[in-house]
Amino acid sequence: MNVSKLDAAFAVYNPHWAQVRHGDPFESVALVARLAREAPDDDHLCALGVALVECLLDCHYETIFERFLNEAEQNVNLRKACSCAWFRLPDDLDLLLTNLIAGDDIGHRPG
Repeated sequence: MNVSKLDAAFAVYNPHWAQVRHGDPFESVALVARLAREAPDDDHLCALGVALVECLLDCHYETIFERFLNEAEQNVNLRKACSCAWFRLPDDLDLLLTNLIAGDDIGHRPG
Protein backbone atom coordinates (compact mmCIF):
# COMPACT_ATOMS: atom_id res chain seq x y z
CA MET A 1 0.00 0.00 0.00
CA ASN A 2 1.28 3.42 -0.98
CA VAL A 3 1.63 5.73 2.05
CA SER A 4 0.56 8.84 0.15
CA LYS A 5 -2.54 7.00 -1.08
CA LEU A 6 -3.34 5.95 2.47
CA ASP A 7 -2.84 9.53 3.73
CA ALA A 8 -5.24 10.73 1.04
CA ALA A 9 -7.82 8.13 2.11
CA PHE A 10 -7.59 9.18 5.75
CA ALA A 11 -7.94 12.83 4.72
CA VAL A 12 -11.39 11.99 3.33
CA TYR A 13 -12.68 10.60 6.64
CA ASN A 14 -10.85 12.49 9.41
CA PRO A 15 -13.08 15.58 9.05
CA HIS A 16 -16.06 13.42 10.11
CA TRP A 17 -14.46 12.16 13.33
CA ALA A 18 -15.95 14.83 15.63
CA GLN A 19 -19.45 14.13 14.30
CA VAL A 20 -19.04 10.41 14.92
CA ARG A 21 -17.53 10.90 18.37
CA HIS A 22 -19.76 13.69 19.67
CA GLY A 23 -22.82 13.80 17.40
CA ASP A 24 -26.02 11.81 17.35
CA PRO A 25 -25.00 8.12 17.26
CA PHE A 26 -27.84 7.11 14.91
CA GLU A 27 -26.98 9.89 12.46
CA SER A 28 -23.37 8.71 12.65
CA VAL A 29 -24.40 5.16 11.70
CA ALA A 30 -26.14 6.57 8.62
CA LEU A 31 -23.12 8.73 7.79
CA VAL A 32 -20.63 5.87 8.10
CA ALA A 33 -22.87 3.54 6.06
CA ARG A 34 -23.17 6.17 3.30
CA LEU A 35 -19.42 6.82 3.27
CA ALA A 36 -18.81 3.06 3.01
CA ARG A 37 -21.17 2.75 0.03
CA GLU A 38 -19.37 5.66 -1.66
CA ALA A 39 -15.80 4.51 -0.94
CA PRO A 40 -13.87 4.10 -4.19
CA ASP A 41 -11.54 1.27 -3.13
CA ASP A 42 -10.32 -0.98 -0.33
CA ASP A 43 -7.75 1.57 0.88
CA HIS A 44 -10.55 4.04 1.52
CA LEU A 45 -12.62 1.35 3.24
CA CYS A 46 -9.76 0.52 5.60
CA ALA A 47 -9.21 4.21 6.36
CA LEU A 48 -12.93 4.54 7.06
CA GLY A 49 -12.81 1.54 9.37
CA VAL A 50 -9.89 2.89 11.37
CA ALA A 51 -10.90 6.57 11.36
CA LEU A 52 -14.63 6.29 11.96
CA VAL A 53 -16.01 2.78 12.49
CA GLU A 54 -13.69 2.09 15.44
CA CYS A 55 -14.75 5.33 17.11
CA LEU A 56 -18.45 4.78 16.39
CA LEU A 57 -18.59 1.32 17.90
CA ASP A 58 -16.15 1.92 20.74
CA CYS A 59 -18.01 5.03 21.89
CA HIS A 60 -21.63 4.20 21.08
CA TYR A 61 -22.07 0.42 20.78
CA GLU A 62 -24.51 0.29 23.70
CA THR A 63 -26.86 2.61 21.81
CA ILE A 64 -26.41 1.70 18.14
CA PHE A 65 -25.03 -1.83 17.86
CA GLU A 66 -28.24 -3.41 16.59
CA ARG A 67 -28.76 -0.64 14.03
CA PHE A 68 -25.11 -0.86 12.97
CA LEU A 69 -25.33 -4.64 12.56
CA ASN A 70 -28.47 -4.25 10.41
CA GLU A 71 -26.65 -1.71 8.22
CA ALA A 72 -23.62 -3.98 7.92
CA GLU A 73 -25.78 -6.93 6.89
CA GLN A 74 -26.97 -4.89 3.89
CA ASN A 75 -23.71 -3.10 3.06
CA VAL A 76 -20.71 -5.18 1.96
CA ASN A 77 -18.45 -2.13 2.01
CA LEU A 78 -19.33 -1.46 5.63
CA ARG A 79 -18.40 -5.05 6.47
CA LYS A 80 -15.09 -4.59 4.64
CA ALA A 81 -14.41 -1.37 6.58
CA CYS A 82 -15.10 -3.21 9.84
CA SER A 83 -12.50 -5.82 8.98
CA CYS A 84 -9.79 -3.15 9.15
CA ALA A 85 -10.79 -1.87 12.59
CA TRP A 86 -10.05 -3.00 16.13
CA PHE A 87 -12.91 -2.85 18.59
CA ARG A 88 -13.35 -2.85 22.33
CA LEU A 89 -16.67 -4.67 22.43
CA PRO A 90 -18.09 -7.22 24.84
CA ASP A 91 -17.19 -10.73 23.71
CA ASP A 92 -20.69 -11.65 22.54
CA LEU A 93 -21.00 -8.54 20.34
CA ASP A 94 -17.47 -8.93 19.03
CA LEU A 95 -18.29 -12.50 17.99
CA LEU A 96 -21.47 -11.38 16.18
CA LEU A 97 -19.55 -8.74 14.25
CA THR A 98 -16.59 -11.03 13.54
CA ASN A 99 -18.89 -13.71 12.13
CA LEU A 100 -20.73 -11.16 9.99
CA ILE A 101 -17.61 -9.74 8.36
CA ALA A 102 -15.66 -13.01 8.01
CA GLY A 103 -16.43 -13.47 4.31
CA ASP A 104 -15.63 -9.84 3.48
CA ASP A 105 -12.35 -9.45 5.37
CA ILE A 106 -9.92 -7.09 3.61
CA GLY A 107 -8.14 -5.95 6.76
CA HIS A 108 -6.31 -9.11 7.69
CA ARG A 109 -4.95 -10.28 4.39
CA PRO A 110 -1.21 -10.58 4.13
CA GLY A 111 0.59 -8.12 2.09
